[in-house]
Amino acid sequence: MKAKKLRCFKKVAKVIGEERAEEELEIVGDSGLTINTSYTLSACFHWYSSPQGYSFWDSINKGIDPCPNMKKEGVKHDGEKMRPSLLPVESLEQILEVLEFGAKKYAPDNWKKVEDGEQRYLDAMLRHTMSHMKGELVDEESGLPHMAHAGCCLLFLLHFMKEKSDE
Repeated sequence: MKAKKLRCFKKVAKVIGEERAEEELEIVGDSGLTINTSYTLSACFHWYSSPQGYSFWDSINKGIDPCPNMKKEGVKHDGEKMRPSLLPVESLEQILEVLEFGAKKYAPDNWKKVEDGEQRYLDAMLRHTMSHMKGELVDEESGLPHMAHAGCCLLFLLHFMKEKSDE
């Protein structure tokens, strides 16, 4: 199939460029669809009656590139999503070790049941932080870094704050 024979080719090429229009229309042709040269672009795609197809064709008619970020490589629209890969895994593992220590010493998730937990874990976080500031890097009882304990307490405090805001 020759993409340039499609009636819609010039219109699409004007918006997204001749090379890209030809590539896209060739892909459609390779997908096994029978394309009559009198079809418009929206009829070329199997999703022509979907909201995406209408949106695509509406953009073309307005002279707007419907896929401005399209590249020859794959595209994933996750730019606005959180990137867990930014988390320092080793530090999280230390916090998990503190949680395991607490689960063995008390019980799993016991921290959620502590009376006046928000104030008590704030105090604990500050105690661990002050110990670290005085040069005591490792908690004597657990053998784990004071800052891992402080980080764990901080997570508890965030949980309590979120719980309050959801009420």
